[in-house]
Amino acid sequence: MPSVHDVVVVPLSIDHWDALSALFETSAGVNGCWCVWPRREPMTHRPDPVGNKAEMKTLLIAGEVPGLVALSGERAIGWCAFGPRSRYPQYENEDEIEPAWAIPCLYIERSADRALVGRVLIEAAAELATSSGAVALDGPPSWWLSGDADAVASVTALFLANGVGRVGTGARMPKLRRLLRG
Repeated sequence: MPSVHDVVVVPLSIDHWDALSALFETSAGVNGCWCVWPRREPMTHRPDPVGNKAEMKTLLIAGEVPGLVALSGERAIGWCAFGPRSRYPQYENEDEIEPAWAIPCLYIERSADRALVGRVLIEAAAELATSSGAVALDGPPSWWLSGDADAVASVTALFLANGVGRVGTGARMPKLRRLLRG
């Protein structure tokens, strides 16, 4: 997995549970969602810190890899939900290239170097998606709401700075895609 300076990106496993929990507790929005929102049918997700946290832990115990975590030592400083786009119903009605993978959510701790952590997470996702046969990597679904308009602009800029292009407009988030191979 990629590493830059003291940041290492690894697929999330149950071994990183405590680090992920500590990271998610730094944001009320992330702590309420636990990145299960993109796995729900549109308009069905509700913030539920206890239930969503339990669901994420169940995924990990079952051996699923729901995303990538950026670590600085033992401390998680960044996260991206990541996997085959078909795993995420929030993309259901959007244009799709098959096989496509997606990063439906990206979260970086406020004190971390956002540009650095975002770059290593997006690059790790692109490498893993490519090695799994994906031809495209999509950014968050158009209904993703990471906060206010400034937060959406910041996340969009982070994707655009890392080889992901704008391919359309969306309800809250522009449609973002990185082609991985011809």
